[in-house]
Amino acid sequence: EAAGREADARISTSDGATLATGQSLSIYANSHGFVGIEHSTEHSLGCGLIAGSGTGMQHDHWYSNALAPEDIEAPEAIGRRAAARAVGRLNPRPVRTGTYPVLFEAPAARSLIKHLLAAVSGGALYRRASFLLDSVDTQLFPERFSIIERPHLRRGFRSTAFDAEGVATRESALVENGVLRRYLLGSYSARRLGLETTGNAGGAHNLEVADTGAGFDDLLHAVGTGLLVTELMGQGV
Repeated sequence: EAAGREADARISTSDGATLATGQSLSIYANSHGFVGIEHSTEHSLGCGLIAGSGTGMQHDHWYSNALAPEDIEAPEAIGRRAAARAVGRLNPRPVRTGTYPVLFEAPAARSLIKHLLAAVSGGALYRRASFLLDSVDTQLFPERFSIIERPHLRRGFRSTAFDAEGVATRESALVENGVLRRYLLGSYSARRLGLETTGNAGGAHNLEVADTGAGFDDLLHAVGTGLLVTELMGQGV
């Protein structure tokens, strides 16, 4: 909070800081003789700040979470980031109607990936409630776009040796060079679809999106005059 206040004089007050830490032990056993045990920890630190005054006040926040405490961003960096985001919301103004390139900030872009995952999940597919029915091996994205599932990633939030049914997980491409390579299936949904489980009962594990190596500032520079999306409202596609 102190770092955020010091970062910009337009920060008027704090909405509070939060610190959380936890440890868990999960055990999965089934009637096929499988028993799996996994330990995990998670830590998070965040801060919300308010900029401006009166009817022009704006709020934003930033946080960092990790499985290992040493991987958490420095508290001062979190405060400064929260301050910059809150100040960046001050004095909004309309833009001229036109056609602009659009850049999604990482937290907002994550929700787009979630819509893709919902559409390729077994439950939506066997209920025929997905817009991606019969779409395996279909070009859905540009060739530069790939998503790799890495369930054995060290210190990954969703790292696991087995899924929610005890099926072994493995690294594989979900989207490769823009082409959808497979669905996310558990045993039940796979049987309903006449397919085999992909080890995804309980969801996906550590999805890694391939990138060009360009940083956020590089992307902003490439966009020039455009629309930066930092937050989305509503749900569904």
